[in-house]
Formats: sequence, structure tokens, C-alpha cells
Amino acid sequence: MNKKSHNQTDKKRRKVIKKHIQFRAKHKLKPQDKRKVLVVVIEIAILFLVLVLFSHMILQKSKVYSINALAVSNPDSTFSHGSTAKIYLWLKEGSGNVFIDTSPMSSIDLQASIRYSNKLACEFLEEDCSKYDFFYRVDTSSFMVSGPSASMAIAVLTVAALKDLPINDSVAVTGTINSGYLIGPVAGLLQKVQSTFETNIKTILIPFGQSIVKSENQTINLTEYGKVMGNKGVIEITSLYDALEYFTGKKFYEKKVVNVSDQKYETVMKEVANKLCDRTKNLLVQVNSSLAEDEESYLNLAQQFYNDSLDAMSKGNFYAAASFCFSANPRLLYLLLKRNPDEVGELETFVKSKIDFFDNNLLTKEAKTLGDLQIKGVVNSRVEEAKKELAKFENNQSDLFSLAYAFERIYSAVLWSKFYSLDTKQLNFDQDYLKKQCMDMIYELNSMKEFLKFYVPESMLSSINLDLPKKYFEESKYDLCLFESLKTRASLNVFNTYLFVDQSRFNETISEKLNAAFKEIQKQTAKGYFPIVAYSYYTYAKQLAEKNESSSAILFSEYALELSKMDLFLRKEKGFHFNFYIQILILGFILGYLFRDILRQV
Repeated sequence: MNKKSHNQTDKKRRKVIKKHIQFRAKHKLKPQDKRKVLVVVIEIAILFLVLVLFSHMILQKSKVYSINALAVSNPDSTFSHGSTAKIYLWLKEGSGNVFIDTSPMSSIDLQASIRYSNKLACEFLEEDCSKYDFFYRVDTSSFMVSGPSASMAIAVLTVAALKDLPINDSVAVTGTINSGYLIGPVAGLLQKVQSTFETNIKTILIPFGQSIVKSENQTINLTEYGKVMGNKGVIEITSLYDALEYFTGKKFYEKKVVNVSDQKYETVMKEVANKLCDRTKNLLVQVNSSLAEDEESYLNLAQQFYNDSLDAMSKGNFYAAASFCFSANPRLLYLLLKRNPDEVGELETFVKSKIDFFDNNLLTKEAKTLGDLQIKGVVNSRVEEAKKELAKFENNQSDLFSLAYAFERIYSAVLWSKFYSLDTKQLNFDQDYLKKQCMDMIYELNSMKEFLKFYVPESMLSSINLDLPKKYFEESKYDLCLFESLKTRASLNVFNTYLFVDQSRFNETISEKLNAAFKEIQKQTAKGYFPIVAYSYYTYAKQLAEKNESSSAILFSEYALELSKMDLFLRKEKGFHFNFYIQILILGFILGYLFRDILRQV
């Protein structure tokens, strides 16, 4: 390029720049014009927000989920008849309320079972359901909608709605839902299957073990009956996992190979078991040296517990071994105190001093990890038991067994405290959220207890005491409130198991509950938590099941189930969070800003 052409190009460039500067100067906004543009930008942002909110509300109102359930009237009467029911759920943003509408009327037990099913569904998904309101409607031709037989359907419906999953309208289900998300037995299955013959329902899900029924002295296989009489597939299921797969086509659980043990835990638990069992061995030697005839029953039972501990120890089940030895020790110490009354005062002083120590030290600490929270709860339970037994002794100085039990309980608390700080994954607990969870749990426990009164004499429920969770709530000890509430819920679940599980498959139910507990423990381990107490109760329940001690096995499997889900009731403290509506407003401002040049031309 020569010099002349270069100069011409340069002149053209300067001319373009000059024109651009003149254009900018000519169209430069005055202060009042800038304000006008800003107002228009804000108006666009607000208009955009209103339009999005309006469409969001329309979508919310139009999204209704439904599921088929089966009902029966007068199931124990010769006049009983089945009917199909349609259950609807409308889900919207809210604050955790559950609203129930039925056509026709509903009984109190149905309302309680819907709330319980809703709670289990939220726990199943590990979902914080306090941000939703649930509107349920049950439509059926029965005069009165009652009972818990629709609770599995409610749970499936709730899970599907929360995950926005399509529900297969050719499938129906009947059955209760129990802890571990297991299905429980119901009545009137023959009539329920018959009620589907004139409908589009093709698959009927019923509780495991209930496909064989009796009617008018005849034994009927419902699977064959449904196929021959109505071309229906009658299928037994065991859990919510099965039901969800049939209704939604989605598998919610795939077995993960996760090592649920923890080396640090095993080391400490072995040390605890050795100390308790060495004490048992020494006490046996002392007692055997001078045994009175009326003391043989105490000694024989203690010896059996010690033998059980040796069996558990040989299998590496150190918590079970420790538990068996603990069961032996109060009986042996009682026999020694009878012969050595001079040691009573010293023992009483020791128990009091340890109670004071825990009340003023470990139990006042704020737990920073999930493991520490569980250990704090376990230690506190043992301290409370020691206080209760000590009070019995103080009211009756001849009650040496209560003093012996108080001593052994406080000694076990000392050993359990060794697990404190074993978990290193710290969490910052949101105390306000924890408070709300405790309040909700206490309300739920009251509802569960009232529900059980429809089926169980009130005298049998007298052992379920809600005073302790309430006490901790009033004292603002929300961590202990939560721990005791979960244990209380486990105890209430035991009644549910006995009520809604066929006794002929009780051992299978224990196995299913242990499998359910193991799944939950696996989930926690995969998250990086080791549920120390839940895992301990799980191993103990397994050992009890092997010994055919069904009642205790059920109780400890329930403890394992509830405490393995403890993290669902906790939440890390969070900083400022942009919710959906704030995001939309910001997006509106951005769009308004991008259109600023267009606005300048207006």
C-alpha cells in the first residue's frame, strides 16, 4: 500500500469515528431521560416476573396426580363388598401442611394414616417437605372412608408427585405401609379384587403372603382367581420400592456395595465389650464362691447372658457381646450387694457423682457431628435410666437391684462416652430448623399414639411416654429431643408391626426390617457418615433374630431403622439463598438492561 492510499484510508477512519462521536453526543440521554429508561427497565422486569408467576401458578393448579386404591366395607361381615377408590394429590409450595378431603366422610384413623404415609414418603426421598403443602382427596363409593389400607397408595402417590413421575392408571394397590417402607396386611382382599373386574385396572398389588384367602370354607388363590375371573394380574409385593416400580416404572434402589463397618468403631466397641465382659467374668467368680439356694435363678440367667456374649464375640459382633454382658452384670452385682451391705453407700455415692459429671460436662456440649449427636443421645438415655433406678432405691433402701442396675447403667454410659469425637465430619446444625423438627416429631408421636388407640387397649400403650421428648423441647435441648423422639417412634412402630403383620410370617418381617435398616445404613455410609448407634442396634438385632428372640429383635431393628435416618432431620446452616422468584426478578432486570439501546430509540 502506497503513502497516498494509506492517507485516504486514515481519513475515512477518522471520518467514521467523528460521525460515531456526533451520533453519541446527539443521542446522549439527559438525566431525566435516564430516569425514564430506568423506569421502563423496572417495568419490563416486573411485567416479566408477573407473567412467569402467573404461568407458574396456572401450572401448579393444573398439576394433579392420582392413583388407584382398593377399599372394602364391613370386611368381617357377610355383607362386605369391595370398591375401587381414586386418590388425588395436588402439590404446591407452602409450609408443610397436609390437607385431606374425602368423598364421602373420612375417619380419624384414615387421616392419621395419610399423614404418616406422607411423612414416610418424604423420608424415603430424603426430601424437605416443609416447603410444600399437600392436598389429598379420596373418592370412593363407600359410605365411610376409614382404616390404614390405603397408606401404601398414599406413599406411592406422594413420592410420584414430589418427583413429578407419571403414574400407571392400570395399576391399583392395597396395603398398609410400615417402618422400613414395608407393606402390611389388609382385610377383604377377595372383595377388593372382585371390585376391579368391571374397571380398566389390569394389575393389582397386594401384601406379600396374602394371595391365599378363605371364603365360605373354600381356599382361593387370588393370583389364579384374578387371572381366570377377570383377566387381572394379582401380584404380591413387599415394599414401597416394589410398588413404585410397578406404578412408575422407576427403580428407586440399586444395591451398592458399601463397607458399612468402620475400623475405629470396631476397635472402640471391642474395647467396650472386653471391659464389660471381663467385669461379668469377675463377678461370676465372686458370686459362685458363696451361692444361696434362692439366688440360683439370678445366677443361671447371668451365666446364660455371659455364654451368649462369648458366642457374639466369636462372630465379631462386639456390641451384641457388650449388651449381653451388661444384662448379666446388674443381676450379679445385686447378689453381691445382698451379701456385702457395707458397699451400698459407696456405690450410691459413685452413681450420684457420675450423674453429676455427665449432667455438667458431656451432656452440656453442643454436638458438632452426626456421630457425636447419637453418642450424646445414647449416653443421656443411660444417665436418665440410672437416675430413675437410683430414685427407686432412694424411695426403698431395700431395693438393691435398682441400685445395682443404676450402677451398671452409669458404668455403661462411661464406656459409651469413649465414642465421643470418633466421628470427624462436622456439621453446623441449624437450631431453628432442629426446633421445628422436634415440634413436628412430638406432634407426629401424639398422632401415632392416638391412631393406635383404635386398635390397641390404652393400658398397653402406657409404656409409651412422650414426656421426655417434651421435656427436652421445653429445655431447648433439641438434639436430645430428636434422639428420644426417634426412639419413641421406633417403640410405636413395634405396635404397628404386631398389628399389621401376619404372625405366620413374623420371622420374614424381622429379616425384611433388618434389610431395610441395612439399606439406610448403606446410604449414610455412602454420604460419608457412620451411624454408630444405628449400626450397633442393627448388629444386636441380627444376633437376637438368630436366637429367635423375636420381640427384642423387632424392637432393636426399629431402633436401627429410625436412628439410621437421623440426618434427615438435620440441616446444615445455609447462607443467603436466591429462591425461584428472586431469580426471575433478576432475570427480568437483565432482559431490561439488554434492551436499553432499543429503549433509547423510543
